[in-house]
Amino acid sequence: MIGSLAAAESGNAPAQGEFRVSERFACDVPASCQPPSDWKRGGQKWLARVRDVSSGGLCLVLGRRFERGAGLAIELPGADPDSPSTLLARVMNIRPEGGAWALGCAFISC
Repeated sequence: MIGSLAAAESGNAPAQGEFRVSERFACDVPASCQPPSDWKRGGQKWLARVRDVSSGGLCLVLGRRFERGAGLAIELPGADPDSPSTLLARVMNIRPEGGAWALGCAFISC
């Protein structure tokens, strides 16, 4: 995960009226996600892409909507293909995006 995200390029300067505390870095990293209860039981994973990342969260784009406040276990590729990293996050905002959903997520713990 760290290698994939460390290679992300810096995003554009925040737009006027932007209230984010942390700078976002654009990326395009394959991921999957699921509610934490499914993660522990090995339930269904939803394929996704990480669009950008900051020290406080990330933007996840996928074909399924999760409601604001939902917890997600987000699996990212690790340095070794057999050892992915899993981050826990909470959905903070939702936007429809061309047949998919963009979920702004905040990390639960860093």
